[in-house]
Amino acid sequence: MKKLNLIAAALALLTGSYASAQTDPTPFALSSGDYVFSGFTDEESTEYPASTQGWHFGSEPGSDMTGSAAGDRDLAAQSSGFTSGSIRNEGAAGISFLNSGNNHIGALALAVNSEGAGAVTASFTVEDIREGSTRQNGIVLQYRVGNDGDFTTVEETLYLSDPEGLADEAVFTDIPLPGETANQSLVQLRWLYFYEAGTGARDRIRLDDITVTTAELDPVDVTFRVDMSEFGGTIDASGMHLAGNFPEDTWNPGARPMTDEGDGVWSYTEEGLEPGFALEYKFVLGNDWPFGDENMGGQPCSAPGTTNRSLSVPAENTTLPLVCYNSCNPCGFVAETVSVTFSVDMSLTDLAPEGAGISGSFNDFAFEAMEDQGNGIYTFTTDPEVGSTIEYKFRNGDEFESPPAECSSGPFNNRQLTVTEETVLEPVCYGTCAPCEMPGEMFEITFAVDASQIEVDPEGLFIAGTFNGFSPEPMTDAGDGIYSFTAEAESGTTVLW
Repeated sequence: MKKLNLIAAALALLTGSYASAQTDPTPFALSSGDYVFSGFTDEESTEYPASTQGWHFGSEPGSDMTGSAAGDRDLAAQSSGFTSGSIRNEGAAGISFLNSGNNHIGALALAVNSEGAGAVTASFTVEDIREGSTRQNGIVLQYRVGNDGDFTTVEETLYLSDPEGLADEAVFTDIPLPGETANQSLVQLRWLYFYEAGTGARDRIRLDDITVTTAELDPVDVTFRVDMSEFGGTIDASGMHLAGNFPEDTWNPGARPMTDEGDGVWSYTEEGLEPGFALEYKFVLGNDWPFGDENMGGQPCSAPGTTNRSLSVPAENTTLPLVCYNSCNPCGFVAETVSVTFSVDMSLTDLAPEGAGISGSFNDFAFEAMEDQGNGIYTFTTDPEVGSTIEYKFRNGDEFESPPAECSSGPFNNRQLTVTEETVLEPVCYGTCAPCEMPGEMFEITFAVDASQIEVDPEGLFIAGTFNGFSPEPMTDAGDGIYSFTAEAESGTTVLW
């Protein structure tokens, strides 16, 4: 065992730096009502309104800027200098923008959730509130679905300042956004402040009275179709049925008999579904579960963590594409598959007589023996469909592992892998998210402290640390005010005391 003497200890000072990365604000659910911003009650507030964030750019944007922002811009209180480049709290008058040579303002981003609703409409007010020299600035509304990719400019929302004075206030009312913004979990709107023309001092423009609304969507009819022409099993005399988490007769296979259209095709139409409803469903080989049903686990069209198909109900009446039983694709379709190799390190686990195994959505979670590669490493290779999501767990004989939450998901804490290309996964330690770490070499560490300049308690000096669970232990009096203590620690670990 090696020995290490510590005569002195150093303190590490941790410092932080400002993170300039762009923040995507949390979306406001329009299902709860209209989004409304009509200024600040606190003129000194430096907190953006809910679901919004100020952004800046790497250079002064023009009206044709559609790319993502460079990072966040703090909100300045109203008391900030009138000529300073900033996004500023204007109290009851809303928010204002002013660019400067090294402060490339910018935009105000608003995130909304329009699920279950129609296209989005926006209303807002803009006004030129600082007279520059001969430079002209402007504001325009843009949008994108999701939080990546380019923005699209909304027509008829361009506002320009007056390069020779103050432009009048403009009120934009019920501006419709394109239909693609309907029934979306995330739509980002941004009001872009930009350079238009001229030189000299820039104009400050305020933005206020923002209202975002959606129209209600009518219930819709959805027709489900399945092709049984390649099915080699038995369909009950009662015929094919559909079961799912429908609002009525939930998961009751007898409630939705399908119509035989001939040539192996069966169909069923469900009326009055709410757009945006997260539907899970499957086709059943009769009017009750014992006749058999699909297992869609891990396929691209399945609901994660289940064996069900999934569908976000569309905003209009829809007939779904014809699919083959137990498949996301039409009958006769040859799916692209790739090789995926799973690896587990069992070197720190007492191996069961049955050996290491794997269970997953690719084998109905049955035990599949893994191949011994030596040194505690076991592998298993399968050929899943590209686009599918595999759920799986490693096993030690009959025992299923329990991986931590950071590398598992769903109600059963399964590992997950979305298949995109041929993959050989690095070994992870059984039941963990990381490779196995072999025990390190043990060291003896002697701690020493000079107490000659203080009055020592009659009971002596004590030490507490990670090596003793922070339970104080007495130190040895070595004379002349020196006290020492020896503990053991593993190499590679951090000792605190």
